Amino acid sequence: MPLTPRPLSRPATALLALVLSLPTLTEAQPGRPDALTARRARISGVVTDVATGQPLPGVNIFVVGTPITASTGADGRFAIPSAPVGIFPIEARRIGYGPQRVDNVRLIADSVATVTFKLSVAATRLDQVTVAGTMDATSVAKSTISVEKITSENIPIPPTGSAAGILAGKVAGVAINRPSGAPGSGVNIVLRTPISGITEGGSAPAPLFVVDGVFLNQGQSVTTQDIEAMDIESIEVIKGAAAASLYGSRAAAGVIAITTKRGRGLALGANQFQVRVEQGTDQFQTNLPKNQYHPFRQDEQGRWLDANNAVVPRAQRALTQYGFMDQPFRSPTYDHAALFFQPGNFNTQQIQVQGNSAATNYNLAYTRNGNPGILENNEGYTRHSLRLNIDSRLNEKVTVGLSMNHTRGVQDVSAPSFNNFYRIDTDVNLRERAPFLAVNGFPYVIVPDSVTLFTNPLYTQYIADNVVERSRTLLNANGSFRPTSWLSLSADANYDRGDNNQTTYTPRGTPLVTSTGGLNPSLGSLFVNNTGNGGWIFTGTASVVKSVSDLTIRLSQRGEARREVNNSLSTTGTQFSTEGLKAMSQATVRTTTNSLTDFRVLGSITSLGLSFKERYIGDFLVRREGNSLFGRANRWNTFGRASAAWLLSEESWFLNRPGFDGGSQLCEIWEHDERQRGPGARQQAVFG
Repeated sequence: MPLTPRPLSRPATALLALVLSLPTLTEAQPGRPDALTARRARISGVVTDVATGQPLPGVNIFVVGTPITASTGADGRFAIPSAPVGIFPIEARRIGYGPQRVDNVRLIADSVATVTFKLSVAATRLDQVTVAGTMDATSVAKSTISVEKITSENIPIPPTGSAAGILAGKVAGVAINRPSGAPGSGVNIVLRTPISGITEGGSAPAPLFVVDGVFLNQGQSVTTQDIEAMDIESIEVIKGAAAASLYGSRAAAGVIAITTKRGRGLALGANQFQVRVEQGTDQFQTNLPKNQYHPFRQDEQGRWLDANNAVVPRAQRALTQYGFMDQPFRSPTYDHAALFFQPGNFNTQQIQVQGNSAATNYNLAYTRNGNPGILENNEGYTRHSLRLNIDSRLNEKVTVGLSMNHTRGVQDVSAPSFNNFYRIDTDVNLRERAPFLAVNGFPYVIVPDSVTLFTNPLYTQYIADNVVERSRTLLNANGSFRPTSWLSLSADANYDRGDNNQTTYTPRGTPLVTSTGGLNPSLGSLFVNNTGNGGWIFTGTASVVKSVSDLTIRLSQRGEARREVNNSLSTTGTQFSTEGLKAMSQATVRTTTNSLTDFRVLGSITSLGLSFKERYIGDFLVRREGNSLFGRANRWNTFGRASAAWLLSEESWFLNRPGFDGGSQLCEIWEHDERQRGPGARQQAVFG
C-alpha cells in the first residue's frame, strides 16, 4: 500500500533543524579560536652558517623542556605553529655543527616570536650532552664531573670485533685487552679507577655496562660480545667514585654507558632505509719465528746420526759433542703457521630503517655477523642481532619510549694447544700424509713428531666438537610526565636475560694420543653446561627546576630497585655405551653440579644542582644503597660527591684564542665512598 507522509512532531522538527545547522557551525569554526590552539604562541626563524652566512637545512629546533621540535627547510627557515605560553630556551642542533641555545625566549599567546641562529662548524666535546654522568641530561660543558663521550661521528667505521673496541685509543685511562684472536672472544676493559689494581678472582674488576638504561648482568660471560657496534650512537665513560655515587657499588670500577641509534639525528619528517655490507679477510698477521737450529748430529744429506755417527731414526738421534743449539737443519723445514692457519673471510650485513617526526622517532635494525676465523675445520662465530628503538611524544606533557634487542650467536670454540704448536720442531711436517687413513678419516699423521709425541694440532681441531650457543634479550620501557614547566616525573623498567649453553663432545672410538705416543680409542665423553642470567631494574625519578633571578636550582630524587639471578647447571658424562650417539643418556657415568646466586639492591639518590649566571655551577649528590651481597654489618652504604665548575669562557674578560670554539672549565670535585677510609678529591682544568 502506498505510504502517506506524516507531519513531523515538534521535537523531531527541532532535532532536524539542529542537524542541518551542523555544517554551518563547522564552517564558522575557523573564525573562532579553537580550544586546542587558543592561547598558543608561534615561533619562526632562520638558521645560517656563521662563517659563510648561507642558510642551513636539516637543523633540528627544540623548545627545551617540551617535546615540541621542528626542522629547517632548504632556505634555512623553520616555523613552529603551536607552542606553549611562557619563557623557554630554544636550541638548534645539526650534525657537524656546534649547538646553539637562546635562553629566556618569551612566548606570548597569539603572537609570533622570531629567533635567529648562527651555527659554527667543528663541534667540540664540550658541546655534547651527557645522559650518563648526571641524573638529568646535561651539557658536557656544564658537567662538573669528568665524562668522556664518543659519538658516531668519531667512529665512522665500526670495528669488526667487539663493539667495546671503539674506545681503543680514544679515551684516556681505558685499558683494552683482547685475550684471544678467536672469533667472538670479546675484550677485557679496565678503567683507571681507585680500585683498578685490586684483583677479583685473579683479574681486575670490570666496569658496569649500561645499554640504553639497562644494566648488563655481571654474571654473563664475555658481555661485550652481545653489543652490536653498528647500532651504537654514542658511548660515555665515567671513572672513579663519580660513577659509584650515581650507579652504586656495582660501578666501583667505572661505568661505560652505551646509547644506541633512535632516529633522532634525522631531519624532522625524514625516513631512511639503509643497507650496509662489509667484507674483509682475516689472516695470521704476526708469526713468531721458530728456532732454525738444533743440538743433534746430522749428516749433509739431512739424516740423523747416533753417537757413533750411524744413521738412525729421528727418535734415536744423539747430541753433538757440546750439545750447543748451533746446528742448522739440513733436512726440509716447514712454516707451521702457513700449514696451520688459513685466511678466512668475515662479513657483516645490516638492514636499517629509521625515521623522525614531530611525534615519533624510531630505529629498526637487523645485523648478521659471520666470522669463520683462520683455523681449518672450525666454523668460527656467527651472530644475529635484532634491535627496535622507538620514542613517542603523546602530547606536550607525556613521552614514552621502548627499546628491545635480541641477539643469538653460535661459536665453534678452537681446540688446539698453541703451546704445543710452538714446541714442535720446525722440521716436522704437520701435513705429512698418513700411510693408513685413521678410523675417523683424518688424512695426516696424528703424531708427527716422534720425539715430543705431541698431538698434531690439526688433528686436535679435526676431532673437536666444542660449541657455545648464547642468546641475550634486553628490554627497556620508559616514560616521562611533565605536568608543569618546573616539575617532571619519569620512570624506567629494564630487563636483561642471557643464556649460555656449551657442549663439548668426544665420540666413543675416537683415537686419542697416549703419553707414549700410541693411539687408544676414547670411551666417549660429553660435557654440557647451561647458564642463565636474569636481571631487572625499576627506577622512578622526580625533578624540580626553578629559577630565582640568575640562579637556577635543580633538585632530583630517584628510587631504585634491582635484582639479578644467576644459575648454572653442568653435567659431565663418560664411558658411552654406544658409538656415534650424542646423548647424555648413553653415558654410564654422570656427574652433575649446579649453583645459584640471587642478589638484590635498593637505592635512593638525591641530587642538587645549582647554576648561577650559567657560569658558576655546583652539583651535589648522595646515594644510599642496600646490597644483599654484603654482610649484615656492611649491607647499607652511602656514596656521595660534591663538585663545582667555573666556565671561564662565559666571563666577559675571558678572551678566546683565535680559532678556539670550545669552552674553558675549572672543576673541583669531592667524592666520598663509605667503604673507603677517606674521601678523594681532585682538580681538573679542561681547555678544548
